[in-house]
Amino acid sequence: MKKLSLLLVIALSILTLSSCLKDNDNYPDLNYPAVTLFNFYPKSTGILYSVNGNLLNQINSNYKGISMFYAIPGNKKIQVIDRMQNKSIVDTTLTFADSVVYSCMVYGTEAKPEFIRVPDVEIKNAGTKTGVRFFHLANQVGKVNFKVGSQDIVGSTNREKESSSTLAQTQIFRESSTGKTSVTVTDDKGTVLAKIDEVELKNNEHYNFMLVGTKGDTNYPLELVYSTYYITD
Repeated sequence: MKKLSLLLVIALSILTLSSCLKDNDNYPDLNYPAVTLFNFYPKSTGILYSVNGNLLNQINSNYKGISMFYAIPGNKKIQVIDRMQNKSIVDTTLTFADSVVYSCMVYGTEAKPEFIRVPDVEIKNAGTKTGVRFFHLANQVGKVNFKVGSQDIVGSTNREKESSSTLAQTQIFRESSTGKTSVTVTDDKGTVLAKIDEVELKNNEHYNFMLVGTKGDTNYPLELVYSTYYITD
């Protein structure tokens, strides 16, 4: 069975995950749900993650940090914890299915932390295409438009900030042409908010593009970052 695996790229620096956890246990099993955690919560002291009351002990707690764990299938109580204040900022229960890969993203502001989870399901019979999807996670920004080169991606125009009501469409990987290109996010007036000048989109690989940060914030500026998934049998 084919499934998406992870080669994670963020801010144009390569980060590969070699240490993974299964409910805080050092026993990765590729048949278990694989969960990637993206931290875009704007606080320098970072965050921790708890699954069913157990802290994950191998994580990247920093802003723009990426972590991963393997979950036993079923319902899991997920908590995101502010490291400095040692308090939960996100507390939710989610159901994880066997052999499914998931992406979770923490974002928002200190006053209003936000959290989403999406399944990572590859494009079927992509042929010579690649799969892309875009998440609007930025603050103080209205609707935005996302483009790959000059190509409009289905569902990526007039995009509101992500919430539970947007995910049915935004979680879908959309077909895009392969090759080296730029990717751009503009506001509703056409002003460029963030751009990556050159990224190589490869055949049968899948990409998350994420607009993060806060407009006008020098510590956490608007940025377009991305992660890469490749298909394995």
